[in-house]
Order: sequence, then C-alpha cells, then structure tokens
Amino acid sequence: MKAASLLCVFVVARLAILPAFDLEWSLRTPLALLWQDAAFVLGFAMLEWLPRSRTVIAGLYWLVAFYVALNVPVIRMFSTPLTLPMLRATRGTLADSIGHHVDFANVASMVLVIATAVIVPICLRRASIKPGRRFHGTLAAACALGVWSNAGINTAGLDKNCLATLVSSGREHVVPFAHAADWRKMSKTERSTLAALQGVARGRNVVLILLESTGARHLKFYGAESDPTPNLTRLAQSGIVFDRAYAAYPESIKGLFSVLSSRYPAIETSTKTYRHIGRPSVAHVLRTKGYRTALFHSGRFMYLGMEDMINDRGYEHLFDAGAIAGQRESSFGVEEPATVARMLEWLKDVPANEPFFLTYLPIAGHHPYLTPKPGPFSEEKDVQRYLNALHYGDQALGQLLEGLKKLGRYENSLFVFCGDHGEAFGEHAGNFGHTLHLYEENIRVPLVVFAPGLTTEKRVSHLASVIDIAPTILDLVGHEIPAVYQGVSLLNVQPDTALFFTDYATRLVGLREARWKFVYEFESGRANLFDVERDPGEANNLAALFPDRSRMFEGRVKTWISAQKELVLRDSARAREARKMVEAPGVEPGSQVELPAATTCLARGELSAVR
Repeated sequence: MKAASLLCVFVVARLAILPAFDLEWSLRTPLALLWQDAAFVLGFAMLEWLPRSRTVIAGLYWLVAFYVALNVPVIRMFSTPLTLPMLRATRGTLADSIGHHVDFANVASMVLVIATAVIVPICLRRASIKPGRRFHGTLAAACALGVWSNAGINTAGLDKNCLATLVSSGREHVVPFAHAADWRKMSKTERSTLAALQGVARGRNVVLILLESTGARHLKFYGAESDPTPNLTRLAQSGIVFDRAYAAYPESIKGLFSVLSSRYPAIETSTKTYRHIGRPSVAHVLRTKGYRTALFHSGRFMYLGMEDMINDRGYEHLFDAGAIAGQRESSFGVEEPATVARMLEWLKDVPANEPFFLTYLPIAGHHPYLTPKPGPFSEEKDVQRYLNALHYGDQALGQLLEGLKKLGRYENSLFVFCGDHGEAFGEHAGNFGHTLHLYEENIRVPLVVFAPGLTTEKRVSHLASVIDIAPTILDLVGHEIPAVYQGVSLLNVQPDTALFFTDYATRLVGLREARWKFVYEFESGRANLFDVERDPGEANNLAALFPDRSRMFEGRVKTWISAQKELVLRDSARAREARKMVEAPGVEPGSQVELPAATTCLARGELSAVR
C-alpha cells in the first residue's frame, strides 16, 4: 500500500512541476517523464514483501515523501533535482538566495506533495485497496515503455527521479586516461591581429577585475538594449573587446583557477584537488618580476573551497569580507564601496616606483541581486534586479578608477575585465543562474583589455577562453609565458576552439568552433549541435541533421575531458607526494629534496615537464 501511495506522491510532484515548463507533448511523453519514478516505486514495493518490515517501510515512506517535496521547487527552478555538488554548495552563504525563492508557489507545491503523502494512504485503507501483481506488472511495463519513450523525447531533464539523481551524482561518469592532442587546433591558426601590442605595457601596473555573474549578452557594448555598466562601456570604447570569449566552467571558484593558472579544471573533482597545482600562476610570475601582489574579494574565501584556489598562488596579501569589514553585510559578503576603499588604502602603501598586480573579485551581480539602494531599472523581475546589481558594481568600478587617478596610478596601468561566467534567466527551460548548463547565457562572457594611452577601440572576433587571460597579460607586459600554461596569448595566435564543461547536475562537456556549438550529455548520451550564428538562441538541435559532425565533436570533447581529468589528478597526486617529502621530519627548510617524477602539464596540446 505504501508503494501505491508513493507513486501518487511522485505523480503529484510531477504535476506541480510541469506548469513551469513548455514541453512538446505526445502519447509517449507521460511514460518518458514517469518511468524512473515507476522503477523506484517498483523497488520500494519489493521491500514491502520483506517480513517484519512495516516500521522500516513507514519510516522510509516519509523520508522519501519529504525529500520529493523538497525537490519540487528545485526542479521548478533548475529542471534538475538536488545533486551532491548542489547540496555541498547549499550552505550559509546562500541564505539570501534560498530565502528569495520562499514564495507562495513553491511553498504551496511542497505542501501539496506532503498532503498527498498523508491523504492517499488513508483513502486506500478505507477503500480496502491492496495493490497486487497487476500493480507490479503495470509498473514494470511502464518502466520498459518509458525507457523506449525517453530515447526519442527531450524531457528537459524532468524525467529524473530525485533519489536516483542524488545517488548517481556521486558516481563518476568520466574515466580519466592520458592523451595529448591539439584540442584547440592551434597549429591551424593565423597570427593574431594584436601582435603589435606584445610588450607595449611593459612596466605598467596590472589590474585584473573578474566581474561576478556577468554575461556578455547583458552589456550594452555586446548588443544589449540597456546599459547597466556605463563605466565599463566607456572603457570598452577605448579598449580591446573580445566578442566571443568563453568561461571554461560556469562557476566562480574553479573558474578562478582557470584565470589565474591558465589551466582547465577537471570534471568530477573537488577544490582540494587544486590546492598544490596550477603553479606558477600569473601572480607568481609577476611577483618574481618585482610586482606587489594583492587579491581583494567582497565575498568570503571559505565559500566552496576558494581557499584552495588562492592560497599560495603568488599573492602577498589576501583580503575578503572578514578582513574588509564593511558597513553592510549580506550572506555573501560586504558592500563593494568598502572593498574599493580597502584596495585604495593598500595602494597608498605601495611605493610609486613599484608596479603592482591588483586582483578584484566583486560579488555584485550574484543572486539574489541585492543592492543597498534602488537602481535605474525596475525591480519587478529578477533580470531587472540583476541589471541593478551590475549597475551597483559598475558604480564601485567608477570609484576605483577615480581613486587610482587621485593616487597617480591610473595612467600607468593595464586593466583587464572579464566575467567569471554568465547568468541565465529562463532563456531555456529550467536554466536559471549559471552552473547547470552550457548555453551561451551561461558561459559567454565579456573580455576587455584597456590601457590608457595605449589601446584604442578594437573588436576582436576570434574565439577566446578565460584560460588565455594570464598568458595575454604576461605578453602585454613583456614577460615570458610559462610553458605549462594551457592557454595562449591572444596577442600571438587566434584560437579556433573554446572548450567548456559543467558537472553540478548533468555532466555536460562542449566546445565552440566557428559557427558551431556542441554540447554532450554524459548521463543520457544526448548530443546537442547548434549553429549559433544563425540560431543564437540555441533553439534548434541539428545533431540529427549533421551526424558526422556531431560524432566528430563528441569524440573530441569526450577525449579532452578524460585527458584533462587524468592530467589534473596525476599532477595533484604528484604535488601531494612532493609536499610530503619537503615537509618530512628532518628536512631542513630550503634544502634540496629529490622529488618524484616531474609534474607534467598539458600545454598547447603537448606534454611539458616542470622541474
């Protein structure tokens, strides 16, 4: 009886979710949506056959019912149930974001599911209904037909059973193996049109600003109707704007690793994997060249393991919300003007004859898009509140620029602005935020290089990745680029390909090449091919029309993501072993220690040793 009741709970949960999505319906769609739930209920029914299992079954029933109810608002928002990575990210820092979604529709949907769990067993008992073999046979048939139906229907991820998804999210889908290749087709590229800028910023200060959740499509100089960032727009009018720049991973923490260390992160890895790899970072290199280095973050370093990405990355000074101590705190951090003031205070102590490398990580732009005062846009919709948050962050940028001018450090500086990832607002069903998908709104980011007196307005159409930022900075200031970098200087070559992945929910890996955008789903094996020049909204999947191209892209991205995972895991293991030897008892600080095999890093498609 509990199994039949649980099936009703799953069905009601599906009905509560479906109004938020626009699916293409056919006779097979219900089977495709429900087969995983039917399989779970069938397994649950088998437990009911066990002797003396009544109390255990009752407890499991309520645990499952409450968990299903909890997942309804999550699926309504993100088209996926909770996964282990999502649960790990759900902590105090997200309190404001979680509170933002406690509305009538979400609360009502959860109450409806719990009410079903209470009422259905009572009704079945009063009706003296005892599901038997026919019930179990029907479930088995629904599972078989559902698997068949699911193969030809795009369910937008709504077919996932919340418990099966939680379990499978802890299983690794990508097998690492060593493979070296020219992933971005560097050998076929032409020399960059920016070659004349190599070394022009020699001796200049470097200011790197990673704009939180800032997608290119939301900015005026990338074609948006409104202008939430007038200060950045003004700088872009005298700077180099890369029209097709992409994040390597649509999340801030591992994205920061890509920017600072010019390396891709790896799929299905924790932040601890990166604690002792990714060196030398751009901060390391500049520090050895006499630069003073500091990183300022309006948020908190403890969030999602950011410490693993910034500690021992070449920064002399690290400041987050705790050290900055502004006047207005949210669950994410402090107000941007407080961070700007702290940066300018630090700069006052940097001698005028010493260059500096300043990295600024604002939080303005992060959900739930809080601002201390109303902005120029309406507050009715999330996207409008987001634009106000970008505007608020841009005002802080203006304060930083004015402060640099007053200190006499503006004219002799090189500025690099980049979004750490984009931000989605339902352009595709269930695509909100940034981490779960690889659509253009998630991963296409602004990238602007500006140097007063050196740069003029120039639009660059060739592809770029955030892993290219560090080598491009070093090339601009005239310093050698470490051979271990996987990115390239955009002053030197024009990459033909950008690579990216995400693994917060579905494991997705993809590439952008010429007019094509390809994304592969590991769990379903579904290929997605878009002509983003003719179809910028990525509405038409052309994989079936171009099967040869799809298979070719699929082979490339699957091999790349497996090779990158092997590389990162191998380097991490060797770095840990080396650290153990250096820190072993009896080893004097600074003494020479013979390390195990040299750490190998994939750079420009070749294996290079770092000693």
